[in-house]
Amino acid sequence: MKNIWMPKSVKFINNPINFFRMKRCDAVIVGAGAAGLGVAAHLRNSGLNIIILEKKKSLDKQATNLKATFGSAVKEFKLESAVLRKYKKTTLYGPNSKAHVDLSSEPAYLVDYIKILKLLKRRSGLKINFNVEVIGAEKTNDGIILKDTKDNKYFAKLVVDASGRSSSIAQMMGIERANNYCKFYGFEMEKCNIDPSEGVFYVDRRFTKAGGWVYPISKTRCQVAIGEFLPLEQSTGPDLRRNLLRFIKEYKHYNLRKAKIVKCTTFSVQYPISPVIPMVKDRLIVIGDAAGHATPIMAEGIRPILKMSVAAAARIKECFKCKNFSQSFLADYEDRWWDMFGKNYYWGVILRHVSINYFDNKQWDIVFKKLDSLDIKTKYNLLKSNFSFSMLRNLITPTQFLRVVAIFMKEKSKRAYIISRRRMVSDFV
Repeated sequence: MKNIWMPKSVKFINNPINFFRMKRCDAVIVGAGAAGLGVAAHLRNSGLNIIILEKKKSLDKQATNLKATFGSAVKEFKLESAVLRKYKKTTLYGPNSKAHVDLSSEPAYLVDYIKILKLLKRRSGLKINFNVEVIGAEKTNDGIILKDTKDNKYFAKLVVDASGRSSSIAQMMGIERANNYCKFYGFEMEKCNIDPSEGVFYVDRRFTKAGGWVYPISKTRCQVAIGEFLPLEQSTGPDLRRNLLRFIKEYKHYNLRKAKIVKCTTFSVQYPISPVIPMVKDRLIVIGDAAGHATPIMAEGIRPILKMSVAAAARIKECFKCKNFSQSFLADYEDRWWDMFGKNYYWGVILRHVSINYFDNKQWDIVFKKLDSLDIKTKYNLLKSNFSFSMLRNLITPTQFLRVVAIFMKEKSKRAYIISRRRMVSDFV
């Protein structure tokens, strides 16, 4: 009789008989959002046996189906069928100022997020196991064993944590979740009189430290939202609703006072806006909101998440080709993120910190007037969170910049190690 292979050092399997009931595969993807399904779609022709686990009951169960992204992402990932509205321009409103951005060279788009998920699912060719919540994870010498609420076990040589802001698998495997979040509250409105080709962002300290948006769906309908940058443990749901209603009533730049709230469109969502460190461990890749991949100012998720799904799939293929699932081998995926997005986070985090803690409405008006006078490339870079030192130099005063650096160094000097840029981006609110 041949020897039967079994995972080594397994605590979940008290009875060897349970081994035969355990679902085994090459990779498990936890989470069927854009991150998890994006990875699955790019692994379609890899020949790997992949299982997707999702705790929701269907893809239709999303906090909001409306997202905004740029034309480059729509074109690169062939999302045209999910487009609801094309924006040829956007306006950033301050309390008493505004900055116009002509988007004719690369339009922005309002997209149906649920349609994107269904599109990625079709491309993956895989079945999604819905209503499955993973509550346990254990690394063995040969892979990772996951356990769900129904006591089902899944063994995989590699796990992709695309579980969203909960970062559930990453936490089980010893990775600390993101420290900083942006919480949004919003709803759709009808009977509006708006320009359907203009996306709007606003900042006014009377309503929020962060800001919000107005996304036109048609001439008479839009989505309006307000946000706040917060540490994880804070919650401002009631405050955000109250302030959003005040914004609609009082804001003079954008008249929505006669519009009506559409029933059953209210949403409250929370996105990590700082990356987890590390994004990989032995046999584990963390992606999407679980990894804090949204941009630091605009909290844009679709574009960076889909780009990182390509990087994750490419590294996963190499892992199985080389039979190397170590953290050091997987680190190329994390390095790709820092090369594409992380280097801009450093300056974006400084701008976010300065604006939240030191800007009043007078200073915001100065920033928006400065922004309006800048060239189109710089404006595009701000919308895409492609921040740089020169951009900060043009938007905030040298005194403000030096002040925030001094505070940061004072806070971090209490620690017994040197802070890298990666650690600063993760920790600095």
